[in-house]
Amino acid sequence: MYLKLCLIFLLLIFTREINAQSLKNGVDNYAHFSETSITRTSPEGWLKSFLKIQAEGLTGNIHAAGYPYNSVGWKGQVQLPEGTPTFKNWWAYEQTAYWIDGALRCGYLLDNQSLIDSAEGYIHHILENARPTGELGTNHWGENKWPHAVLFRAFMAAYSATGNKAILAGLQKHFKATADNYSEGRNIMNIETMCWLYGLTQDDELLKIAQNAYREFNLLDSGDVSLYGLSSEEIPHEHGVTYLESVKIPIILHIYTGKQVYLDAALKGFEKLEKYHLLIDQVPGSSERLNGKRSNQVHETCDISDFIWSAGYFLMATGEAKWADKMEKACFNAGMGAITKDFKQHQYYSGPNQFLANKNSSPWNAKAGWYQQSRPRMAYRPYHDTECCTGNINRFLPTYVNRMWLNDKKGGITVALYGPSSFKYDTGEANQAFTIHQITDYPFSGEINFEVTSKSKKGKVFSLSLRIPEWSTTTSISINGEKIQEKITPGTFFQITREFKHGDHLQLNLDMKTQLVFWEGNGVALERGPLLFSYPIPNSVNEDESQKMYKEGFSSLEIDPDGTWAYAPELENTEKIAVITEKMPENPWLLETSPVKLRIPVWKIRGWNLESEFTPDLPQEYDLLEKENITLVPMGATTLRVTIFPDVKKRFTLRQLKLLKN
Repeated sequence: MYLKLCLIFLLLIFTREINAQSLKNGVDNYAHFSETSITRTSPEGWLKSFLKIQAEGLTGNIHAAGYPYNSVGWKGQVQLPEGTPTFKNWWAYEQTAYWIDGALRCGYLLDNQSLIDSAEGYIHHILENARPTGELGTNHWGENKWPHAVLFRAFMAAYSATGNKAILAGLQKHFKATADNYSEGRNIMNIETMCWLYGLTQDDELLKIAQNAYREFNLLDSGDVSLYGLSSEEIPHEHGVTYLESVKIPIILHIYTGKQVYLDAALKGFEKLEKYHLLIDQVPGSSERLNGKRSNQVHETCDISDFIWSAGYFLMATGEAKWADKMEKACFNAGMGAITKDFKQHQYYSGPNQFLANKNSSPWNAKAGWYQQSRPRMAYRPYHDTECCTGNINRFLPTYVNRMWLNDKKGGITVALYGPSSFKYDTGEANQAFTIHQITDYPFSGEINFEVTSKSKKGKVFSLSLRIPEWSTTTSISINGEKIQEKITPGTFFQITREFKHGDHLQLNLDMKTQLVFWEGNGVALERGPLLFSYPIPNSVNEDESQKMYKEGFSSLEIDPDGTWAYAPELENTEKIAVITEKMPENPWLLETSPVKLRIPVWKIRGWNLESEFTPDLPQEYDLLEKENITLVPMGATTLRVTIFPDVKKRFTLRQLKLLKN
């Protein structure tokens, strides 16, 4: 206890002084990368097609989810449904704010004016109806400012797209009017907006409010998400959303102050998250609270969006490619795996292994008083008993696309995340702008082509940096047909500085070899590039008529297994794995038309059975019956699935298990 108090004291000494740093042209001094305007990126190919599916699904029809999405939301005072406990009075504002942010970004990326108007209308209303003190939003929930932190991300997106100075002025007045309300609980998440606003306005008072709030927070709290908790060796067990939202706060403060103590705490906090809780699909096991790495563990859907969002700050702050690797794995595997492929239903809990998705299939929270409510949380529904995930699911793919192209500190462009898209690069010179087209089927193919177009015949010297994923051990880059001879290192960014001009063509070829991944409990999985591959369990789908349908076509689904899943791969290595590629469809996440499949030899086994209607963990004892061949597809293309199989070779040793627990 004495050592703990000493460490807390030292951390507070480090963070006591408020040294506001001036920013040049609104760009911070300490991040390696920064976001570009959301309107400069245009999704193409399958990304554009799927964002359109999202817009035609829940994002553009959020009223189909019922309460609170059919309420006045931030345009008035939401009336709680009869019998709702009063402690939930802020929930509706958090939940609808998630949707406003995701819908607005989706609208901007698609240039969908209807979606933009629908989401932007809340922002205009809030700014036009500020309280006399300058505070934004009527006082619905007392001193709880967490819903504001969620909402203000949409303000950030709106300013990125429009440059509307009223947004900055309104936020400045709001934070100065409420400066004393940010040191408790999730209120500190507003530091994100304060720092962003400081970076644009150079208003030192905002950074002072942010650092004072964080200092006071650490005086009040020494738990998992405090500077002490993040910096210590203690295993975190915090609520998943709270941890993911909190771990980004010191990394954001580092970006705007340069203080090493913030950076060290954030990195240590994430290191522990990865060691003890990160599942194979790159999102932490979090059935509400962080809950380990078992093969049948799940994550709350909110954590998928929040993981991708927070990891983006780590990427920008450190400039390390590994954070982008994590973001894309979370997006393509966990994100796509938690939704139906028409974006009309989603899970509250989802995971790499899920053998059922019905009203009784969730064993999580069994000790909680609301266990019966939580049992349907693995079902695919347009809404769930707690409505946060229904709003947050709209954010994960727009966040991914928004952070594909980043600015570097010297005016160059970094391609951090891959996918079909185009980017408008403004050189700062009159009548000279370039558009860089990223032409690819990624993540289903490792070939990525970049075409440079410009109306000007004049060239321009600038830098274009390409991420080399850690999993791509053999990578090649060619410019106008000439192969680059320099060393290309996995897990880094490769920078190309040259005079770019209209007609230039770059080709990046990533090595998407299939790999075996060994998992706790003697499990084995297969991945190719950023994609995990799963066995799609044959299933039957029925509408749950006990659940109200608020809009035709948005029904609740009961998905039950209608075939075996009990297989164990017969693989010494990857030599017996057949990669099957097919024509790229418009929607590559449909099971029937998946453009990449793996054919593998397996043992059919006996001894891996359902446990009281729940997905079981890996069996430690089982019988090998006969050999078969099965076909795997990307995890994101499945609903029921096996992603982690029993490894008959038992290559995940007891020593490795012990290291994980230490």
